[in-house]
Amino acid sequence: MVKTQSTIRIVIADDSFFMRRLLTEIIKNYRDLEIVGEARDGQQALELANKLKPDVITMDYNMPVLNGAEATKKIMRVMENPPAIIMLSAHTREGAAETFRCLRAGALEYITKPSGELSLDINIIEDEIIEKIRTASQSRVKKYEEIKQREKRGVVTAKKLTKVVVIGASTGGPPLVENLVSEMPANLNVAVVIIQHMPKFFTEIFAERLNDISVLPVKEVVNGDVLEAGKMYLSPGGNVLKFTRLETGVRKGEVIMELLTEKVHSKLSTIDGAMASLATVFKKNIIAVLLTGMGEDGLVGVKEVKQAGGYVIAQDPNTAAVRSMPEAVIQAQLVDAVLSPEKIIDKIIEQCQSI
Repeated sequence: MVKTQSTIRIVIADDSFFMRRLLTEIIKNYRDLEIVGEARDGQQALELANKLKPDVITMDYNMPVLNGAEATKKIMRVMENPPAIIMLSAHTREGAAETFRCLRAGALEYITKPSGELSLDINIIEDEIIEKIRTASQSRVKKYEEIKQREKRGVVTAKKLTKVVVIGASTGGPPLVENLVSEMPANLNVAVVIIQHMPKFFTEIFAERLNDISVLPVKEVVNGDVLEAGKMYLSPGGNVLKFTRLETGVRKGEVIMELLTEKVHSKLSTIDGAMASLATVFKKNIIAVLLTGMGEDGLVGVKEVKQAGGYVIAQDPNTAAVRSMPEAVIQAQLVDAVLSPEKIIDKIIEQCQSI
């Protein structure tokens, strides 16, 4: 159930006294936020979650007794209405990998500490912390089962790329993207482009994780990559993808991907920019999927897809961790199908076959 009370009740879980103090100093300046408890380890976080019933827990990963992942899993298992959990992790590969496991366990969001475990400069990401706490307080908590690693066995028969699927997601999206990627069939004769809002460091690890659970190859886009059928591509954090079909020369017909920084391409979000560019290249031969997320990212891009004659699928907002993004395109009457996550993959396959 989405929480609607005006004051957001927060528990801070971190084994560092200094980190708890620094987070408290940030949060106490906002009238709509209230710190109701502090935990120095994962076991205490679990106990306070049960006792205080907070709306949000900021959960450090590296803690004694129970680490953040273990505490998150237990909270999700034992509580009927668990709080939204925001993971705090150091900027390490291990921390990033564990963060994705926590998101599948039920954590909604993550924040990367700017300077390691003891980030005395955490105030530099104050805006991100407050925004994510507020978003989390209005979210639906969702839990997902782990996905096993799969062997690559892609079978591509298309001689040239004529169709593309583009998936856009933000808050609450990583587990859903993982589910869709893991279910893509081996004989999928289209290219799949994924735009998941997250920092560059995380998209590197996320691409590796997606590649492990897919029968088709998944890679993070490098400037100049060629879009190919039977492959999936993850947009790097902080970039907007631009797509260009070569019209002359020996490589005529190939679609090239170019990375534009968000500052250069500031008019459109990463989701909007990629969808609009793909619509220009593929016209009606594009399927756009918009998943959970805050705000109206994707609205402009989806409009471009529809104007080009493409097909648009929106996640049912009632199943989304954060409903704003899919709801915006539905209200604008830009969608062809509104589906629960479990039904989206079947619709994608159906549309790929019908284009």
